[in-house]
Amino acid sequence: MCVGRACLHRSAKTLSTGDLLTRIPDAPMVSVVMAVRNGQAYLRDAMDSILSQTLADFELIVVDDGSTDRTPDILEDYARRDCRVRVLSQAPQGLSEALNRAISAARGKYIARMDADDVALRERLARQVAFMETHPDVGLLGTAVCEVDPDGRPRAVFTMPGNDEQLRRALIKFNPFFHSSVMIRRSVLEQVGLYSEEMRWAEDYDLWMRLARHTRLANLQEVLLKRRTEYGGSHSVRHEREQVRHALAIRWRAIRMGMYPITALPYLIRPVLMLVLPASLRRSLRSWQRRRGRIVRT
Repeated sequence: MCVGRACLHRSAKTLSTGDLLTRIPDAPMVSVVMAVRNGQAYLRDAMDSILSQTLADFELIVVDDGSTDRTPDILEDYARRDCRVRVLSQAPQGLSEALNRAISAARGKYIARMDADDVALRERLARQVAFMETHPDVGLLGTAVCEVDPDGRPRAVFTMPGNDEQLRRALIKFNPFFHSSVMIRRSVLEQVGLYSEEMRWAEDYDLWMRLARHTRLANLQEVLLKRRTEYGGSHSVRHEREQVRHALAIRWRAIRMGMYPITALPYLIRPVLMLVLPASLRRSLRSWQRRRGRIVRT
């Protein structure tokens, strides 16, 4: 099934019914969306892992967000060799803007996220589609992941809370989804809109919280993604502060809108306390929080 490569020259923050639900007859089951900037080191691994999926009914939409390395050449090569690959290019704008452009161009029933330095296991799309097809009330589905170092060596396996009740309890405390593992039901995005372009350091957490108002949530307990992680803390203090500020705003909005009782207010205090802690202690607490509520195997 060949897919056209026409670029869509807009980045919508919200989607209309026409934008989201109009599908041509041969539209794929899944649209895999990826944003990349200067990702030449691992991009081929990521794309190969998608193109070798056991479920073949998909399109892979990659937005090149202003790369200055060999990323454009790599993308052009893949698009030339496999008509399921669609490449959109833009000046540097950021992750939210790039993903919104990819989703706006997507035609699939389901939207699957993928990062340009991760590796999807061959059954990933098939397993997620099978679950979504048999659970029509679920609109957001993640998976367990194996975290690997930059060289691909396994570090640990993380399994998030699995069912809707567990995930709702967790969502006010921390982000219980691995962003690059999720699959979203396209029709639900019509109700909530796209990634916020204001919540740059918590765009995924913000979207999950908005989705939770309209659909049920789930995480597969099976490892279906290798997530590449560089430890040691590469974010600046300013970025950490922005991330905490955005998390605070997201949680306060959820309480204010009645998603959680007033007794959940202590979960707003935690992000504020994080701002005044030394960086080394913040990293230790963040590592502990990443493991809280998860089954961890090292």
